[in-house]
This record gives sequence, C-alpha cells and structure tokens, in this order.
Amino acid sequence: MRRTVVVMWRRRTVATVHPPTKWVLRQASRSSMTVPEIIGLVVLGFAMGAQIRLRSFWFSHRKQIFWTTAAFIFASLLLITIYQYIVWRHDPVSKFLLPPYQGIYYFLQYAATRFFGPWLTAAAIGLVAWYVTRRMNARFDDRFFEDDEPCIFGFAVFLAGYPACLFFIVFMFIAGLLWSLGYAILGKGRASFYYLWFPTAMFAILYVHFLLDHAYINIFKF
Repeated sequence: MRRTVVVMWRRRTVATVHPPTKWVLRQASRSSMTVPEIIGLVVLGFAMGAQIRLRSFWFSHRKQIFWTTAAFIFASLLLITIYQYIVWRHDPVSKFLLPPYQGIYYFLQYAATRFFGPWLTAAAIGLVAWYVTRRMNARFDDRFFEDDEPCIFGFAVFLAGYPACLFFIVFMFIAGLLWSLGYAILGKGRASFYYLWFPTAMFAILYVHFLLDHAYINIFKF
C-alpha cells in the first residue's frame, strides 16, 4: 500500500505529498541555479555548438565571447548584490547589519565572499589551467593540444564556476584517460580532447546541482 504523508497545521491540511513527489521536490529545491550559473551553462552549450558547426567563427571570436560572457556574469553578480542589499534593508532584523546602524564594510565583505568569491576563484583556476596547458603544449611542440585548446580549457573552467570547476577538472582527467585508452586499443594514434572540454564542463555543472548532495558542496563554500 502506498503511503501518503499529510502535514497538518491548525486543523487544516496544508499539503498532501506522496513519497516519490517528496523526492522530486527535494531535488528541485537543492538544485536551484543562480543567474550567473545559468549564463555559464547556456554559453557552454552555445560554445559547444559553435565549436562543432561554426569552428572558424569560434576560433576568430572566442576572445570576444569570453570577455562578453565574463562581463554578463559579473554584471549579474552586481545586480544580485544590489537586490540583496534591498532585501536586507527592508527586513526588520537584517537592516541592523546595514548603515546607519553599522558601517557598510560588513555587507561588502558578505557580498564579496558569497557572490563574487566563487567566480573570482573559478577565474583564477581557469587562468592557471590556461597557463599550465599552454606552457606544457609549447614545451612539447604542440604534441598534446591544438592551438586554441588551452584557451578552451581555461574558458570552460571559468564557466563551470566554483566548485563545479573542480569536478570538471577531475571528470576531464577521467574522460581524457578513457578516451586515450580507447584510441590506443583501436590503434588510432593520439586522441584529441578538442570536443570533450565543453560537454564535460556542462556535465560537471549538472552533476553538482542535480546529483551531488549539498553536504559535500558545503565543504567547498567560502
């Protein structure tokens, strides 16, 4: 017999939720994505399509796409910060954390840590990823990557955001290892990772927001 959970409050039925429905609602609530994360996911999908269907366009406009996307992400973070200030301003408790009750420093520190911190971290990790792969590729005469792959790697790391970028790097290492192993078994020579970066980054984002328990995500939060 299927069990039904009924929540009662003041002699009135508030909600009737079946166990499978409870799981769906729990997954939806824990997988909510912010606007910058949605921007990153959408741009990753666009970049993947451009990489496959419009490679010449992607190659010639990748820098403009990167800086435009970064501008949109940080502009959305600024809007989120302003909205958060307004919410605190009108809250009977949190308004005491804002001027004139105390200085603006606490709120700025909160916004920098909570909103901007993860994306600045992702940008720093992406910059390191780009630099390391570019230097390694140049040292070994472009043996491992194509010319624009270091840029693609760094771009994908940034768009994945933090902490999804950490999972992306791990997933990419596993995917690259399996991809290379498959090429070696089939005797096809060196495996190209060119079309793995963006879909793996998208998978990392979806994994963090829909599959990974939030208890593990909280480990990486500032």
